[in-house]
Amino acid sequence: MAWKAEWVLLNGLSSYRSKTFAHSAWRPYLAGMRILILDDEAAAVRVLLGQLRSLVPHAELRGTQDSREALSLAETWNPDLLFLDIDMPGMDGFGFLAQARHGLRHVCFVTAHPEYALQAIKEQPIDYLLKPVDPDELAEVLRRIPPRSRERPALRLEVRLQEGIHYQDIRRIHRLEAEAAYTRIHRSDGVPLVSSRNLAYFEAQLKVHGFMRVHKSHLIPLDAVLAWEQREGGIRLACGSLIPLARSRRESFQHRMADYSLGQ
Repeated sequence: MAWKAEWVLLNGLSSYRSKTFAHSAWRPYLAGMRILILDDEAAAVRVLLGQLRSLVPHAELRGTQDSREALSLAETWNPDLLFLDIDMPGMDGFGFLAQARHGLRHVCFVTAHPEYALQAIKEQPIDYLLKPVDPDELAEVLRRIPPRSRERPALRLEVRLQEGIHYQDIRRIHRLEAEAAYTRIHRSDGVPLVSSRNLAYFEAQLKVHGFMRVHKSHLIPLDAVLAWEQREGGIRLACGSLIPLARSRRESFQHRMADYSLGQ
């Protein structure tokens, strides 16, 4: 992807930003991201929520004008990213951080005041955005948030079996394979599950969580891909399996894998 890099120096706050199209913020793991907004202006919360919904439609979003409510959410909801205004009545952004820092992973200041930048840098934010927020700069903030799937309670897939319902941790799925109208789910414990649901059903459930149907009979987690072995005509997974890649799906596979790779 073509990109242009620039150094931004804002009253002493230096950050490196890659100017990209806004949609480049999307990464499969962002589907489960939790984002909290605290701003005393209702319009500012509403606008930022709208921008985030367009960039990360499957993320969990909360916005509030109430610092006390935000403190409670930081403690109980455990957000991945906080967008924080600075100049607020009662408790400003710095005062909020003094009380909530232990419950926050990443903070991005969003303010109309560049003069707070020197003080803000002491809080080690992921970025400092000026209002009105540029969509490309917002996308870049999201792109820099690392995956967190192993730190949070697992997403579980409901698998209907003859003997009942099994709730499968999706991180423990190696791959899914169609068997006529059934689906065989290969797992890390080596004991497969056979569901009466077809592969299309599981594709619809898992595609927003980083799975891709690379062949009419195979659905795989893209973060488990080790190599595309073109000579062998298949995809090598971390579990050792070699999965066929349909010719018609090669281009889309390469595009999807770009979200998991550092380009040359």
